[in-house]
Amino acid sequence: MFCFKVLISFVVLKYTMSTDLILRNTASGDIIPCDTDDDCDDVEGKCIESFCNCNGSSVCMDEGGVLVTKIGESCKSNKNCNIDGAFCSRGRCICDIGMIASNSFKTCLSISDGLDSMCEENVQCAAITPFSLCQDNKCVCQQNRHPFNGTCYKTVEIGKKCADHIECSQTQHSECVDSTCRCKNDYGFSDTKCWPLVKGLGGPCTKDIQCKPILGYGSECYQGFCKCQDLFQLKNTTGKCVKDMLLGETCMDHFDCHQPGQGVSRLECILGECKCKSSYIKLDGYCLSSSSNTSIFLPLMLFLIIVINCF
Repeated sequence: MFCFKVLISFVVLKYTMSTDLILRNTASGDIIPCDTDDDCDDVEGKCIESFCNCNGSSVCMDEGGVLVTKIGESCKSNKNCNIDGAFCSRGRCICDIGMIASNSFKTCLSISDGLDSMCEENVQCAAITPFSLCQDNKCVCQQNRHPFNGTCYKTVEIGKKCADHIECSQTQHSECVDSTCRCKNDYGFSDTKCWPLVKGLGGPCTKDIQCKPILGYGSECYQGFCKCQDLFQLKNTTGKCVKDMLLGETCMDHFDCHQPGQGVSRLECILGECKCKSSYIKLDGYCLSSSSNTSIFLPLMLFLIIVINCF
């Protein structure tokens, strides 16, 4: 028995030296030298007396000639998986840790390091960052999503449903309130933006929306500043631009009544109706001062008297 082992070892050693191989392929199988059972894993054998033993025989059938070129296909040993970065696990070729199958399943690609890292295919990005893709060889968020702290969040517009403040964050000065994206307090929405509201009349502005929440619908942004529109005036008690109640219109108090133009109002509210103040008289829908009226009509009256006397 000892002589037989020596003879076999000599044959194996000689063959290895001449061909630089460990295995001796035969028509029926291989005689495989080993040190531990791990050396026999590929042929599903055990290391017994320095040789792999398969089912009680020192000749093991090696199915290493079957080459698998697609991730997910059947295999019996690592040598079956003819794909860089792949190995055989539970009878299937899979990619090593830190790698993922390409779209064609014919190669193993490195999983990306996250957003802005290099990539070849979408799967490299999505494996580490959901809702991301590979664009111009760089991992970025999908359309209608935006990055925040390495994560891709849904981009939600003002007035739309949201689950988190971050979803609204693409619109500056916004927040998620009652599951809806809104502008923060002291901001108004116009043209996809949240604009800061003015504090009062004359405040600097770009959009009407900056004036109206504070000064009312009768205000506007004019030449960069908030003002009351024509036929509106600021009511001190409310701080709002209210519509002028003209001569003969219904009113609640004196302040409601105001004739067009600047200056002190010539109207007052009497029994719920805007009327001329006592120092003014009504003429063609306007309140004219008594002195103005005299200066207009006295020359006319003198002219009429002269004409009558002459004839």
